[in-house]
Amino acid sequence: MGIRTRLRGVLAASLFCSLASFAREVAFAAAQAPFTVSPQAFPGSQGLITLVDFLFYAAWIAVAGMLAYAAIAVHNGGHTSDGFKRALEGVLIGAFLLSFGWAILNGAL
Repeated sequence: MGIRTRLRGVLAASLFCSLASFAREVAFAAAQAPFTVSPQAFPGSQGLITLVDFLFYAAWIAVAGMLAYAAIAVHNGGHTSDGFKRALEGVLIGAFLLSFGWAILNGAL
């Protein structure tokens, strides 16, 4: 028996095992659970949602304040100052994080 014959045998066996494993996973995924799930909100969850909403609102106000500070710094000719650079970085990072945070919490992603 040559090396090629052995390699073909090993390749065929590994392919068969891979296909069998895939078929088992497909059969497992197609199986239905014997019970139904009905999620319910825990007590106090509405208060937590309201708190998170207010925190998001306050964070957007802070981002708007940083944007206003950066605009005033540019108007006064301080667009090369460290304060302007930090404010602009804060605006960009804050808006990015708030946008994706909202999307994640609302299930959009």
